[in-house]
Order: sequence, then C-alpha cells, then structure tokens
Amino acid sequence: MKKTFAIVLVLTFIILALCSCGAKQASEELNRAQGIRYDADGVISYSEYANKTSAQISDEFTKTPVESPVDESVSQKLIKKYSFVIESLEYDKAKSTLETLVARYGGYFSSSSESIRKSTYADTRYGAFQIRIPSGSVDAFASEVKTVGNVTSSTLNTEDVTESYYSLKSQLESLALQEERVLSMIEKANDLNTLIKLEDKLASIRSEINNINYRIKYYDSAVDHSYVTVNLSEVVEYTEVQDEDTFGSRLLHSISNTFVVFGNVLGEILIVFIWILPFALALGIVAMVVVFVTKRNRKKKAEKQNRENQQ
Repeated sequence: MKKTFAIVLVLTFIILALCSCGAKQASEELNRAQGIRYDADGVISYSEYANKTSAQISDEFTKTPVESPVDESVSQKLIKKYSFVIESLEYDKAKSTLETLVARYGGYFSSSSESIRKSTYADTRYGAFQIRIPSGSVDAFASEVKTVGNVTSSTLNTEDVTESYYSLKSQLESLALQEERVLSMIEKANDLNTLIKLEDKLASIRSEINNINYRIKYYDSAVDHSYVTVNLSEVVEYTEVQDEDTFGSRLLHSISNTFVVFGNVLGEILIVFIWILPFALALGIVAMVVVFVTKRNRKKKAEKQNRENQQ
C-alpha cells in the first residue's frame, strides 16, 4: 500500500514539473515577442537596462515604428477663420441682427467686448465679437452677415490641418503600444534602479499622450466650429468703399466730408446753446428787473426835482 502511494506521488511530481516547464517556455516565447531580453539560462535579464540611461531605454521601445492602417476615406480637416469690419448708423439694431443670425445658424459668442469712443462731435459705440459657427454653415452665415451694416473689409483664412491631424493620431497609437510594453516590463522588474528608469519612461510617455490628446481636441473643435470675428462700429455716415482712388473721387469725398464736419459743428453749437438757454433766460429776467427798477427810481427822482424847482 505504501509502495503504491509512493509511486503515485512520484508520478504527480513529474507531471507537475513537465507542465511548469511548458508554461515557462510559452511565457518566454511571449515575452521575447514583446522585446524582453533573456540570459543564457533562459532567465529574464534586466541587468542591461540597469546600466542604461532613460534615453537609451526609450530607444529600445522606439526602434520598431508602428504603422497605422491607411484609411482611404479620411476626411479633410479645414479650419476656417472669417473676419469682418462693419459700420452701422443704428448700433443697437445691427447688434440685434447679428445675434439673430448667430442663433439661426446654431452658433454662439465665444467672447465679446463693447466700448464708447468719445470724439469732438459725437460719442459712438464699438463692439468686438468672436463667434463660433458650425463649419457646414459658416459660408452661408458669412454671406448673410453682410446685411448687418456697411462692410468696409472682410477676410477669409483657411488652414488645412489634415496631415497634422492624422500624424498626431498615428503618434498616439505608437505611444499607446509603448505604454503597454513599459507596463509589462514594470510588472516583471526585480531591480530598483531599472524600475525607477522604467517608471520615468512611463511618465514621459503619458505626458506626451496627454499633450497629443489636447492638440487633437483643439483640431476637432476648430474644424467642427469655424471662427468668425466681427468688429461693429457706430458711425454718423457710412464710409464709401471705392475701387479706384482718383483725383475726382478724392475731391468729392473731401467736399462731402466738409459738409459733414460743418453740420457736426452746427449741431454742437446748437447743443451748447440749448444747454446754456435756462441760465441765459434767468440772467435776462434779472437784467430786466434791474433796468425796470433803475428807470423807475430815476423817474421818481426827476419828478421830485421838478417839484422842488417849481416851489
């Protein structure tokens, strides 16, 4: 009985030893495929990493480039930026029209500022508006925004970021694979110096991944919603936009401006006159009372003197 038990026990140990060797060999093959080094006895070797710098360890993970699959149907990534300088005789109405257009096209104001410009003739208002419009509607919006007022200038800048965008995507895939490899080696590291270097490398990879993700999100936002800048000015008279600056046009423009300035000066004089009118009326009434009292006193004095002379 004891002999039979001993035989069974020996066979069990032999079977377990064979299974362990097979599992170890399979694990070694998998790790070799991941780029992990082994010594002459088939044991994982981290000693070569312990003697290398972080930069040299980094090279171990970037020797084999990762090729991202080519997608023939990639969409073009364009960032459009419109800019308009607009004048209006009715600032409030123009601003309201602009707000209505932005809402109709599904856009929004990313920033805005308004101020008052003081001058000798009149105080006017000025507004600078940064607007985001869905890229599919921005061209139609740009055509319609010209109805807000008198457009004195307009520009369009288009930036093609397709190549940069998909290059970042490819870099992100490569960094993700490097991150997996470093994590695998950290799990198996048994040397403190190597572990510290691998963790430094992991932190560097993750920092680069975060930076690339931020740039990709910026591109996505800029492509999905185009930029429109509108500078809205309140004016007394529209600026005439002419294709040719000839002597005759300059002469007519000077004459027109002369009458505009003359009218503004008369308007300012009228405003000053209205402002001082109450004070002038009060002074006039006081002056009339003084004159009336003075004349009456003189008349009484003259009559008194005549009576004395008659006596």
